[in-house]
Amino acid sequence: MLKTENLSYSYNQKDWISFPDIHCEADTSHLILGQSGTGKTTFLHLIGGLLQSKKGKVIVKGTDITSLKGQALDRFRGDNIGIVFQQAHFINAISVEENLMIAQRLAGKPIDKSGIKDILGILNIEHKATANPKHLSQGEKQRVVIARALINKPAVILADEPTSALDDKNCAEVVGLLERTAKDVDAALVIVTHDNRLMDYFPNQIRLS
Repeated sequence: MLKTENLSYSYNQKDWISFPDIHCEADTSHLILGQSGTGKTTFLHLIGGLLQSKKGKVIVKGTDITSLKGQALDRFRGDNIGIVFQQAHFINAISVEENLMIAQRLAGKPIDKSGIKDILGILNIEHKATANPKHLSQGEKQRVVIARALINKPAVILADEPTSALDDKNCAEVVGLLERTAKDVDAALVIVTHDNRLMDYFPNQIRLS
């Protein structure tokens, strides 16, 4: 489902950061740990096709995304990769449902309101479909972020520091939510974090240093 091979990246073409190989099948989870400056976010952006390296491969569903460019990469990412960012980045002038519709459009998919209803239902926020994102609680916003990452039923879900600002109770809730929803869409789940609490939840772990 997701593999990386000999992947490395340089911001200046001189100093290269090398990353370990990973292999994550559907319905499995990997935790990538490391303190600030170890390249966690860079690794996630490479896996998600937000950065491209000339060294190594990122293979998603048999396709090396480092070989894709422009619209082909955008379309493939929209179809196959869902990213849970640290920041919500909603369009606050429109509703939750309309934000998810935009995610469908950007992936080149037809609008599927029943699919939106299903995802919001799985996350227990179906009643917030017509709400403006700026009026949601922090927990509700986080669920909508997850809904947006899942709306196109991706093969791979990437989560960037999803629990770093949460207390223990909410940390456990978000971890469970990510795992359950990944299973619901049969996706591989990769979480990038410096939050050592997550070590208790995920047996497959990689630590960057």
